[in-house]
Amino acid sequence: MMMLLYLPRQERRWDVWLIKDRIYKLELMPGAKKMFDTLYGMYGDKCEILTGIPKPKRGILTSGEDKTNWVHRLLNPDIKVNIVYREEKPNYCTGKDCILIDDLEKNIKAWEECGGTGIHFTNAEDVLDKIIGSGENESNGYDAVC
Repeated sequence: MMMLLYLPRQERRWDVWLIKDRIYKLELMPGAKKMFDTLYGMYGDKCEILTGIPKPKRGILTSGEDKTNWVHRLLNPDIKVNIVYREEKPNYCTGKDCILIDDLEKNIKAWEECGGTGIHFTNAEDVLDKIIGSGENESNGYDAVC
């Protein structure tokens, strides 16, 4: 259902995000485009982006629009982008066959507590190995990548 590509941890300081068009100008993490293309090729429209934005008190009011534009520019102009606050991510879990790829372990834990499958993102190659590397079947038995 949804797939998440996150930004490097060093880019998470709020003062860095206040720079105009900061999100839109960021580049993908190494291997992220290949990972996305591979998973999107396997899952098609079942693959979506689920990404968190800061609360309004942080003053980054365009972050949702900026992230959507960034995803459409660098990954796929037609992919569905779900913009949520971090704690809302588990609301998108539809069961064990729904995968969340995320670099924050607390998001993975919350996802798994809702019955989903979480993959802690450390690098794109490891994610692909976890999803398609075990060879259960051509899509590793998952109905959706989240």
